[in-house]
Amino acid sequence: MNGIAPGVKALYREAIKDYAARLADWPPPEVVTHRAEGFNPHCGDALETALHCREGRIAALGFDSESCVVCHASAALMAQVLQGIAVETVPKALESFENALRGHIEWPEVFDEASCLEPVRDFPSRIQCALLPWHTLAMCFHPQPTTACTEEEIPE
Repeated sequence: MNGIAPGVKALYREAIKDYAARLADWPPPEVVTHRAEGFNPHCGDALETALHCREGRIAALGFDSESCVVCHASAALMAQVLQGIAVETVPKALESFENALRGHIEWPEVFDEASCLEPVRDFPSRIQCALLPWHTLAMCFHPQPTTACTEEEIPE
């Protein structure tokens, strides 16, 4: 697989697991203004993202998931990084994260915490796991939210 040594693969797995184990849960906010569900058919990840937006900002962001460690870690990092940002900047943030994860750009400083997911780019099947929370967040702002799926493009 991509010429990656087995030891490196194990280190990647252990690092993500260790990080995810230390992450706090991000329960959905008490008052929800936006909500969407996401599903990754390749891994079986299922995620619900819920937001409370106030005065044009994400005042609270939480999620509930039955997912792999990569998806859960990405969701928790997303909640941590995007808490308090202006809603109008969400599409650009999602684009930047996806481009960084795919290796098209360097990790933006704003996503410094999420850079622990960088090794995921060496495991193409896991990129979808890491992107699911972000695609689901995008669906929260869609005029007619449906279930986000890693097989589809993020709606405009």
